[in-house]
Amino acid sequence: MARQICIHGSQNNVVELVRRALASCETAGALTSVPTFFIDRSHESWSSPDQGTSADMALAYYCSQGFFGDRTRARLSPHGYPGLLRDLSSPPPWVEVEPDDLGGNISPQRGAELRPLVLIAHEDSEEALVARYRSEDGRHASVLDRIFGHNASVALQELSVDSFRRRVALAKSLGVEAFSAVHEAVFSFDEFTVAEGAPDLLLWLPGQPPLWFFSEVKARGDSIRASEEGWLHQHWELVRGHYSITVLE
Repeated sequence: MARQICIHGSQNNVVELVRRALASCETAGALTSVPTFFIDRSHESWSSPDQGTSADMALAYYCSQGFFGDRTRARLSPHGYPGLLRDLSSPPPWVEVEPDDLGGNISPQRGAELRPLVLIAHEDSEEALVARYRSEDGRHASVLDRIFGHNASVALQELSVDSFRRRVALAKSLGVEAFSAVHEAVFSFDEFTVAEGAPDLLLWLPGQPPLWFFSEVKARGDSIRASEEGWLHQHWELVRGHYSITVLE
């Protein structure tokens, strides 16, 4: 690792530091430059004593600095970022996939409706997509209320909207081309098998210029495993400038 950087300070400083460090990733002969971020745990206002693994704690820190992110296998979100990638490769949540849609003999209009969310996310603004999601989610909740007497709480509805917003933000941060490459790199032979050595975290920051990167998280004294090193080298052209190692001191 060519650069080792301690992360602290204001949110703007951290984001700019991350941008500059990722931009420095290069290869020269046998030397590969990958930034290593050290997070000082002596300032844990962003964390809690029962935060969990090193990856959980690193994710909490990055989120406290304005990033969005998820783990390969997050404790509170069993599907982690692979689940987000699966969602983006599927039709938007307001489209119900019918058995007949799987036969391949569908109309052009139906084909347009079944386009994956990652494409839809680039055809409209985030707020317009969220507004449509709210409308469809409210209609669905109203139907359930009439049939079953079900009444979803406002808090649960807002959690659902926030989850959808995160997916749209990830799609816009990655872009369609990078999304396809990331999706292929993260999964093994199907969309439910994560590739061996896939990094602990996928992090992104909406806005311009967009920012996204993988990060492998280690506690002090830990080291990169052979499978993790193999994944990095196999996908270097994709993740160059979009990969870091995070060490919790």
